[in-house]
Amino acid sequence: MSAVPRTGGVALLAIALVGCGGPRPDAAAAPAPRVETYRDVDARALRAVIFEAARDSGVVNAAVLLLHGGAPREGTPESVFPAARAFARAGMLGIAVEYRSPDSVHTQSDALEDVCAALSWTRAHAAGLGIDSARVAVYGVSTGGRLAAATVTVGCSPRGADALVLLSPALDAESFARPSLSPPPTMIAHGERDTHTPLEQSQRFCIMLVRRRVQCELRVYAGLGHLLTTDLETQERAVTPDPLARADALEKQVEFLRALWAR
Repeated sequence: MSAVPRTGGVALLAIALVGCGGPRPDAAAAPAPRVETYRDVDARALRAVIFEAARDSGVVNAAVLLLHGGAPREGTPESVFPAARAFARAGMLGIAVEYRSPDSVHTQSDALEDVCAALSWTRAHAAGLGIDSARVAVYGVSTGGRLAAATVTVGCSPRGADALVLLSPALDAESFARPSLSPPPTMIAHGERDTHTPLEQSQRFCIMLVRRRVQCELRVYAGLGHLLTTDLETQERAVTPDPLARADALEKQVEFLRALWAR
């Protein structure tokens, strides 16, 4: 099932209910990433783990900052390394960002401050990183998706993400409160039966963008829950993601960014 409204010949919104099937090849071995410090705060050096763009994949001079989620299996930068490698294989610089996760000491504002600092650091070092400073996307998983969206709703100075690619994002009311004047093209992958970060949140976010004449694609995975898990009873832990669905979602998000910046 899909619906693609168009304005002026340009698709602004695509919503699809999809399933997955068939094996996918294992990723080829990739070179080890390098680690930089993008910020020192609270006597702590926050890491940017950089996966170099593959030169034989058609470099698109773009970077993707990857923000992990908060669930036990998703709560560290290492959890987004596979996605960072996928973007790197497709010719984009993948940067897994360490940030201060909200806890008894740190707040959502602290986390967003770190993400904004990572965006600024990436753009300030664009020449050395070999990227276009106007091509910096943010990939966010669950609570990382909330932070990614917040770069353009709450806002980063001087600007937030140039594109968003989100997996089961936690898009609460704050995500809709103050949309930026120029929200970016966005793609979201979400489980149809997600009870931890309900699908309705992503639908509302996409509709908000479309009303502002901004491209938004929402891929809904039938029968799956949070982070595309098959375990619908304990979704907050998301311990059993469907591997084919996760691979398909990442593949489509890679394609989305490559198509966005191919011109």
